[in-house]
Amino acid sequence: MDDFNASKGSRILLLLAVFSIIIVFFIAFFKYYVNEDFLIYIKDYCDPNKEKCFIHQCDADDTRCSAFPNGKFYYKILYKKQYNIMHDCGGGECQEIICRSGEHSCQIFYCSETNLSEFGLDDTCIDDLSE
Repeated sequence: MDDFNASKGSRILLLLAVFSIIIVFFIAFFKYYVNEDFLIYIKDYCDPNKEKCFIHQCDADDTRCSAFPNGKFYYKILYKKQYNIMHDCGGGECQEIICRSGEHSCQIFYCSETNLSEFGLDDTCIDDLSE
């Protein structure tokens, strides 16, 4: 009789564990896949005449540089929630991604020695805004 109760308790514990794992999976699936509730890292175009941009010296096969005749890609780094990007762009191609007022999870990082080392970048910073 004791073996039967122990085996029944083990089955209940196993079912609770499996049920908990399934619930956690569906919560994560809903949060990250359905709601797109996660931060992404973006290297977005930066106007070197107005902002302190990161400068990436492009290789010949780097498609980001096709619009820049000097072979340099000027960018800033954004952390932004995926669902806000999709809302801003409407599912199409974005002209500019910005942090809107009240958007607490959005950050823009401009070039500085601290940010270069923090992000582990081999790129350089604009020396002045007239470069």
